[in-house]
Amino acid sequence: MQRIFAAIVSATLLAIVAAGCSMLSEPGYSENYAIKAKCTVPEMIDGSMRTAGKTHSAEYVRGGSVDDSRYNEAIVTLKEPKTIRKIVVRRRPAEVVSLDINVEAMIDGEWKLIKEVRSAEKQDIDILVKTHTDNIKVRIQRSTRTSKGKSGIAQAAKGGGRTRAQDVTRLLREPVLIAEIELYGLAPKVESEGS
Repeated sequence: MQRIFAAIVSATLLAIVAAGCSMLSEPGYSENYAIKAKCTVPEMIDGSMRTAGKTHSAEYVRGGSVDDSRYNEAIVTLKEPKTIRKIVVRRRPAEVVSLDINVEAMIDGEWKLIKEVRSAEKQDIDILVKTHTDNIKVRIQRSTRTSKGKSGIAQAAKGGGRTRAQDVTRLLREPVLIAEIELYGLAPKVESEGS
């Protein structure tokens, strides 16, 4: 009798743990929306890690303010608005540097900041968001510090009569190479066969 009771309790606990783990697991994501989109840097959404594109300075719009920040950007435009839950910025191993990233979405005709990431050092940077839009702007700059507080800028090249500060400023403003920008929503729920 005790063995039967122990087996029932063990099976119940195992079922509870399995159900809890499935609830805590990462949700399933949709296909990559960016593959069918347009981008100001087409190499960033072509689905190939072999190609990489450079971010570019913000475009000046007549009558608007001048963006004098160190951020460079790429804008991904979808054919229709989608609910985006995850953005992945992928880099090739040789192009990994510490980055600061601001993600903006076009909401009601204006760019709104939806996520900030600081000192990202991974090759693939996962950014969890929740927005419904057809335009995503990824603004990127090199970090001055890594996540461990060390200098994010390697020893700047010397020469040409410039100071180290000028070299660092120039390096911080350089475009960043990105292999892919991917946009995902949640995968549609699939009805089980029994229901």
